[in-house]
Amino acid sequence: MHGQNAHQGAAILIVDDDPVNLSILFNYLRDMGFQVFAAQDGETALEQAQSQTPDAILLDILMPELDGFETCRRLKSQPSTSTIPIIFMTALTNTRDMVTGFEMGAVDYITKPFTPEEILVRLTTHLTLHQQSLELTSLNTMKNKFFEIISKDMTSALSSLVSLSDFLVMAVSEMPGDTVHDAAKMIENSVQNAMKLLENLSHWAKIQNGTFGFHPEILNLHELVLENIVQLRSPARAKHIMLSHSISADTRVYTDYTAISTILHNLLVNALWFTQDGGAVDVTAKTLDGFVQITVTDSGIGIQSEDVRKLFRIDQKFQMAGTAGEHGTGLGLVLCKDLVEIAGGELGVKSSVGRGSSFTFTMPSRQTSPKPERKS
Repeated sequence: MHGQNAHQGAAILIVDDDPVNLSILFNYLRDMGFQVFAAQDGETALEQAQSQTPDAILLDILMPELDGFETCRRLKSQPSTSTIPIIFMTALTNTRDMVTGFEMGAVDYITKPFTPEEILVRLTTHLTLHQQSLELTSLNTMKNKFFEIISKDMTSALSSLVSLSDFLVMAVSEMPGDTVHDAAKMIENSVQNAMKLLENLSHWAKIQNGTFGFHPEILNLHELVLENIVQLRSPARAKHIMLSHSISADTRVYTDYTAISTILHNLLVNALWFTQDGGAVDVTAKTLDGFVQITVTDSGIGIQSEDVRKLFRIDQKFQMAGTAGEHGTGLGLVLCKDLVEIAGGELGVKSSVGRGSSFTFTMPSRQTSPKPERKS
């Protein structure tokens, strides 16, 4: 090893029909800590790029059959490889050839003969730029999602409160007591939903900028689950859903109170939304080696297998209405995943369409060193 590589472990695909050049670059970049793949023709390069998804590609232009220009064009036309930085390596020095390369989507041009050190400098520069571009895209996605939730869902929540408040004013003087009581309960539910949405937004924003205060302590899981079940009895009764748990009174977890309460609340709300009238939602737990595995199971409508992977991605559009027309932001499950990972646990889901879903997460049962808070 010739020093610390800032992009150690990054995957690099080298494409060159000259075995000498290929061998020199392959060995040099591998010694510098990269994960290196090689191809001697364009077709093999396309296959490697699809199967390995490299972080950058060093691409020769003058190759038999499929040359570098056409290989680059095909790579840029495929969604899975379109954003990979491509650096051309060539003996061509004609300006028109260079322009063609950039028009095809290359980010840089290196003329032969070159030194491995020059390749390394160009490569690390474009890996850094690419990483920064990905981070900026992620931040923009989260920003857009944040404002979408504020503008759409908060507006909807407040509009409902205004309408219900107007109705309640009229009901007090003109309608029977039961109607007034029902209107008041609807307002209460709307306020609670709006407050929970604001809490989720606040927690999520703090996680993204690294200011979420994670303060672990020994907590009684039985009491935590019961506390959340009591809070959600009203919406459960409205859909005649049996909301239960079977957690022993002495089960303990070592985590942050706000974090686990938020996780439990969001998973239970999600389960209630997607469970039909007369269904069941149950919380169970079992103690493993150093961890407690907690599962929220429902008898609801389930999720298509291709949609399961979208549940915890803020950049994936996946929303469907609950069985009583409930609408969420998709933020709750994303927040759950972030909080579980901060606590040093894992979150997963098993689902079967028409039969229900089970969301399972782990929490330490004793003092550990949780994963550091992350900044996106």
